[in-house]
Amino acid sequence: MKIKYAAAIIITALLTALPLQAQDDIVVRAAIEKRTLEVGIPIRFQVQVQGVPNATPPDTAGIAGFNFQYQGGSAQNRSYQHTVNGQTQTRVFTGFIMDYQLTALTPGELKIPALAVQINGKAYYTQPITVSASKPAESTTDFLIRMKIGKNTAYVGQPIPLTLTWYLSKKPEQCNLNLPVLNSPEFEIGTPPEPEKTDSGNYAKLPLNGQMVLGELGQDTVNGKDFQTVSVTRYIIPTRPGEFKIEPATVSCSAVTGYKKSARRSPFSDMFNDDFFGNDPFFSGRQAIVKNFFNSSEAQTLNVLALPEKGKPANFSGLVGEYIIASKVEPANASVGEPITLTTMISGIGYTGNITMPDIESQADFARDFKLSNDKPETKVVDAIKIFKQQIRAKHADIKEVPPIRLSFFNPQTGNYQIVSSQPMPVHIKAAKIVTLNDIEGSGPISTPGTVLKSTDSGIMHNYTGESCLISSDTGIKSWLHSPGWLTILLLPPAAYIALLILTTIIRKREENSGSRRSGQALKKFKAATKVVTTDPAACQKLLDALYRYFSDRLHIESVTITFNEIEGVLNSNDVDKNLIANLKKAVDHCEASRYAGGAVGQAVSDKFVKGIVNIIEETDRQLSEVIK
Repeated sequence: MKIKYAAAIIITALLTALPLQAQDDIVVRAAIEKRTLEVGIPIRFQVQVQGVPNATPPDTAGIAGFNFQYQGGSAQNRSYQHTVNGQTQTRVFTGFIMDYQLTALTPGELKIPALAVQINGKAYYTQPITVSASKPAESTTDFLIRMKIGKNTAYVGQPIPLTLTWYLSKKPEQCNLNLPVLNSPEFEIGTPPEPEKTDSGNYAKLPLNGQMVLGELGQDTVNGKDFQTVSVTRYIIPTRPGEFKIEPATVSCSAVTGYKKSARRSPFSDMFNDDFFGNDPFFSGRQAIVKNFFNSSEAQTLNVLALPEKGKPANFSGLVGEYIIASKVEPANASVGEPITLTTMISGIGYTGNITMPDIESQADFARDFKLSNDKPETKVVDAIKIFKQQIRAKHADIKEVPPIRLSFFNPQTGNYQIVSSQPMPVHIKAAKIVTLNDIEGSGPISTPGTVLKSTDSGIMHNYTGESCLISSDTGIKSWLHSPGWLTILLLPPAAYIALLILTTIIRKREENSGSRRSGQALKKFKAATKVVTTDPAACQKLLDALYRYFSDRLHIESVTITFNEIEGVLNSNDVDKNLIANLKKAVDHCEASRYAGGAVGQAVSDKFVKGIVNIIEETDRQLSEVIK
């Protein structure tokens, strides 16, 4: 712990010691916590920009030997005054710091190349940095890692399943798993869809390449030793032919190997004047003896073959595998020009993420008879079947069927290209009714009576003449004001506008008040959710749910996939105490670890542990209240 605090102080000192630059002088540099690393153990890395208040993070994907996880950026703006000959001048300096968690993936001398930061359309480069990475001193059989690929020979574009399995026989304090191939530019990476129900107790999250990903829980025995397992599957899709070495997956863990008495108080008690974590092993007054452990899988070799040019269809989809296709239309009875829904279903073995809707407009029979909607097809995946829905319209009434939809692909089993088709879909298309002018005005001439109008001298049929027969039909504005009908027509539009304006204002205020109520009640709901959590076997999971729900309400973060990194970035941007954020992260890491740690899965926690987290949230809420109204 002392080492971590010292490293943080050193970094802060380096940052404050940087030479200040005027706004028109842009300087970009890289800073690293230390140049001697252990494989799998993350350290802090920064890209520092001076002269502008913001910048776009550089591209760190594909840098060999490292995993970069962006933690967020923060503005560093300062000003000072100085007086010369009685004249006071103010100078303002701006800067921006981008924080990363950097993890070495392989041992040896590694180089971080110059990173390009784009600012106002111009590239500025950091200096390259060379580091030395070594394996942690101790290996362990308590944390194992296995990597398995579906096959060792494949074709360009063929999805290959890769399964990573993490074995745990004891509780980890901090772990990092790394799979270098996920960052390789030689492969595209496919992620299978997540299961519909992830809260069934069969899944947990694990830290892979610096990100928390969903894994499937299981159990296994290795060399007579029982393990809890967490498995993750990804698909690697080679982009070019050649022989490739799939670098080993690695796992590095910090684990408590014992305790020793320590007179030093918990960092939490320094903040809250109460050692409220008591005898809880994670936050006790005892000093834990923590060691770093390392293990790796075996490397794999993959031979990638080029697709043959012979026999390649002109409309080749790019798919490599085995696929079938089916389609249907609804309704089957329609008139020319009316919308018809075309549903196309494509299934294959394994990965469906790279399946796209065939280009049916390039099919001559389809283009001749049907017009395709310009909208993109609706897409979803159900039971490994990719389903596309789109609208088509018949061009004429002579159509008897919607032609088959054809799909081309390369079959690696046979080594040949194949074209499969859906069945033709019978339809009954009626001619559209054409509306003519006669339909609107009437189909025949206007008939007139055969008699001649005659004048009479008097009576009801008498033809009266003269000015006395004229009736005033004044239709000016003055007459409108005396007419209830016209008055209603004149006043209705402005009245409707005013009513709409009032309604919009009420809705907006209600939404604002709703957000304010959520924020104001966030702490109350959090404390209520933690009252009975200690008696629950799934205590850590429920604590995490309550904590993430608190920050979602308090910070107005609506995402259902809220992460601690996102929370940490918002807290930092609102100047919440750094030590408070660090303490909060420790509590979250402990709960996260207990969800997928071997014997600790589902363990309860002490009352003092819960009280400590509540105190952290209360202090966080107080500090947020000073900046978020």
